[in-house]
Amino acid sequence: MADDSAMNGKQWYVLFVKTGSEERIKRDLSARFESGPAFYVPRKLMKERKDGKWHNVIRPLFPGYVLVHGEITTESYYALKEVLDIYFILKDGCKPLQISEAEILPIMHLLNDGGDVIGTSDIIMEGDRIFVKSGPLQAFDGNILSVNHRKGRAKVRFCIAEQEKIVELSVNILSRT
Repeated sequence: MADDSAMNGKQWYVLFVKTGSEERIKRDLSARFESGPAFYVPRKLMKERKDGKWHNVIRPLFPGYVLVHGEITTESYYALKEVLDIYFILKDGCKPLQISEAEILPIMHLLNDGGDVIGTSDIIMEGDRIFVKSGPLQAFDGNILSVNHRKGRAKVRFCIAEQEKIVELSVNILSRT
């Protein structure tokens, strides 16, 4: 997903799907629409504690959403509606809602290091200020709302499909003062 094709003239759309089924739906759609639009489920690497031990797990960035990159025709719209566990495509009136370039570019930036999984960022905290030393959050200083030291997570503000979303991303806290 993280390539220069983000703005190559094709539009971006969002499907609202059954949470937990994003990857299966992406595979089903990719098989059904071999020469049509491309489907993406941006994911994030998270540190979670289970039974007293830390584990890395991969979770969807936006649970319940699948991004569509390409043209949605009337035929493809009705073909999308036939796929199990797709609830609806986000609409603007009676036509599919196009995601703006300003909304999709931050997601593309986070995935810039390749693949479709957002990695961990290294941050330095000085008082109330947060500085991102390295990682995908480097250009997101103003959108980081808070940091949970205990869980090693930062809450980051995104806007997708004209809605504000707060997501947690994994961080390594290098120092605190």
